[in-house]
Parts: sequence; C-alpha cells; structure tokens
Amino acid sequence: MNIPVPKVLLGLIAICGVALLWFLVFNLNMWLFSETAFSERAHWIFLPAAFRIIAILVLGVRGCVGLMLGAYLTLPNASPNDFYYEILLSISSGVAPLIAVLFCKRLFTINHNLDGLNGWHVVALSVSGGVANSAMLNALMWVIGKQQADIQATTAIFVGDVLGAALVLAAIALAMTVAARFVRRA
Repeated sequence: MNIPVPKVLLGLIAICGVALLWFLVFNLNMWLFSETAFSERAHWIFLPAAFRIIAILVLGVRGCVGLMLGAYLTLPNASPNDFYYEILLSISSGVAPLIAVLFCKRLFTINHNLDGLNGWHVVALSVSGGVANSAMLNALMWVIGKQQADIQATTAIFVGDVLGAALVLAAIALAMTVAARFVRRA
C-alpha cells in the first residue's frame, strides 16, 4: 500500500488541529457557562456541540478522530481505574456527532464547506446531534455505573447540545448569507 506522506501528514495536522480547538472551545464554554452547568458532564448551554457538528461536516472521519483526542484531553484523568471509561467517553464525543451528521446527510444535501446551510439544516443537525450525544453519553455512564438513569441529566445534555449547536450554527448560516449578499452587490 503506497500512501503519500503529505496526505498522511495533512490528516494528522487536521486531527491535532481539531483536538486543540476542541480543548480550547470546551474550556472556554466551561469558563463562560460554569454557573449554568447541571453537572460535570451536563451543561444547559454547550456551545462546543456546534464545533462537533462542524468538525464532522468539514473533515469527516478526521474530525471524528480529532474530537475523540480533544475530548480525552479535557477529561480529568484522575484515576488509572477510569482509563477505559474515559476512553469510551472520548470515543462517544466523536461517534455521536458522526452518527448525527450521517443521519442528516441522508435527509438533506449538506455541503462539507457549509455552503447553503439553512434553518432546516441547523435544526436537524442540532437536534440529531443532541439526541445522539445525550443518548450515547447517558447510556455509557449508566452501563459503566457512573450515573443512574436520570431524565434530568439526559435532558440537560440534550438541551445544552441543541441550544449550543443551534446558536452557533445559526450565527454561521446568517453570517454566510450576509456575506453572500455583500459579494453579490459588490
């Protein structure tokens, strides 16, 4: 198998870039909205949920792997006993938005460069991302024994992801629409 080195290097740069950006936006969200957190892993406003969707839309599997790495970097890594749990949490941070984006791409034509992103796309991506992440994260924490099945935690994660993703994606869609109008007039 002959893989060109520059392509592999670009893939690694993309993965590391997503991981670094995830680390930054996650910590920014913690700083901005720490008062609105339901718990350590559940936030009523979670703006990085949009970054998950964007990373998958733009970079596909590389975005997914970058999200997994970035999620691992944001975990406390306090106990070696939690290593497998933290790995599974990290995997869910990449797989859940991948499932949501693949689902939405079956329903709508959504370009990888976000061109043509409209209100229906924002709603579908935000809701499907919230459902996938909330279901996967809460199921994982319940199976591992870190949390009882809790409708409040599930709701907090869902609402936080939907609000965060919708706010950011709507802002991007609006900015792209305004920019396109300026370009057409110029």
